[in-house]
Amino acid sequence: MRVALWQPAPHPLDPQGALARLDEALGRAAQAGADVLVAPEMLTSGYDISAADTRALAEPADGPTTQRVRELSSRHAVAVAYGFPEAGLPDDGRSPAEDGSPEPGVAPVYNSANLVDGDQLLLTHRKMQLFGDLDRARFTPGPSVPHVVNLRGRAVSLLICFDVEFPETVRFAAEAGADLVLVPTANMRGFESVNRVLVPARAIENGLTVAYANWVGAEGEQDYCGLSVVAAPDGTAHWGAEHGEDLVVVDVPEPTLRGGDDDHLTLLRRDLFS
Repeated sequence: MRVALWQPAPHPLDPQGALARLDEALGRAAQAGADVLVAPEMLTSGYDISAADTRALAEPADGPTTQRVRELSSRHAVAVAYGFPEAGLPDDGRSPAEDGSPEPGVAPVYNSANLVDGDQLLLTHRKMQLFGDLDRARFTPGPSVPHVVNLRGRAVSLLICFDVEFPETVRFAAEAGADLVLVPTANMRGFESVNRVLVPARAIENGLTVAYANWVGAEGEQDYCGLSVVAAPDGTAHWGAEHGEDLVVVDVPEPTLRGGDDDHLTLLRRDLFS
C-alpha cells in the first residue's frame, strides 16, 4: 500500500477552501499512485478556533462535508483519512463543560476523524485523549476504543494526535489486528519528539506502521511543527518538511509476521501483569 501524508498550512474557518485544497492534494496523491491520503486533525474547520465556531462548524459523521469528501475520494480513487468537528446527539455523550457531567439536551461535539474510500465511510474515530484546554474547552472525549477495518486489503485503525502518545491506544489497535494506524494530528513546536521519537517507537513496539499527518505553520496561538511521518515496524521512518507544506508519499511495508524473536505482542509476559 502507498500512503500519502498531506502537510498543509492552516486556513481556519474555511470549510469550502479546505475541500478545494483537499481536492488538489488528492490529485497530486493520485498522480503519485497513493492508495490513501492522511490529512491533519480538524482539517475542515481549523483547530485553534473558538468553542462557538467549533460547534457552529460541527456536522454529523456522514454530514454534507463528508458527502463532499466521498465525492472527491471517488473522483481521484484515493481513500482519505481526515479530521473534523463531529456533532453528536444530545444523549450520546458527556459535555466538556464544568466538571464533565452529563448535560441533558446539550449535544456533544467530538474531535473526530473519518476514513473514507470512494463512496464508503469506513470508520469514524472520536479522539479519546483530549489535549489540554485546547481540546477540553471544545470537545467531549470519545467514548470507545479504536476499531479496525479493511482498507484495500490492509487492517487499518484511526487515532487522533494525543491518542497516539499513550502506549495503550496503539497496543489495543494492534491486538485488535491493525497493521496500519492512520493519525491526523495538530502537533506544535516544542513537541517535535513526538514526531521524531514517540511515533517510531509505537510502530516498533507494536509491529505495525503508523502514518502521522500534521499541520505546519501558525494558527491562532499555535505554531505547528510539520514533520509528518510514516514509521515502519523495523524502525524506518520518512519525515515531511519541518518548515513548509509537503506531500510525503511512502510505500508501506507488508504486515509483520507474528511469532518472530522481536514480536513484542507475542512475547509479552502477560501472566506477570495479570
